[in-house]
Amino acid sequence: MMIRVKLSELNETLLDLIIGILIYNVAIGVIGMIIKRSLYYLLGIIGGTVLAVITVFIMLYFIDGALDMDPKSANAYVLKGQMIRYGIMGLLSVLAIKIHFYTFAAGILALLGIKAAAHMQPFVNKYITKKITIPDE
Repeated sequence: MMIRVKLSELNETLLDLIIGILIYNVAIGVIGMIIKRSLYYLLGIIGGTVLAVITVFIMLYFIDGALDMDPKSANAYVLKGQMIRYGIMGLLSVLAIKIHFYTFAAGILALLGIKAAAHMQPFVNKYITKKITIPDE
């Protein structure tokens, strides 16, 4: 019951995206491990999943902050957030490629989980999120 209360306190769309990222990344992780059986691949999936979730939180933070600004300031603020996200992704991509090519490739696939989650959002909301959260009274 406590978990359902905590989940209900999160932004519903954010929760949909996180669940979608996890579904997609578990699926590509399992498929990749069946095909490659590489711990480097698994490391890339785990790292990419963490980075994808962090990226979604960063996007939420900057978009939420921009809502109270005038259009010019909001545009600059969101651009700043975008550069921070790209910088983090770039640094971690360089680190991943230095570890192993499979780590890099799997990390990129895992980051694509954000896109997949965005497309899955209506279904995740209807079939999962609505069932695991407590409705607003």
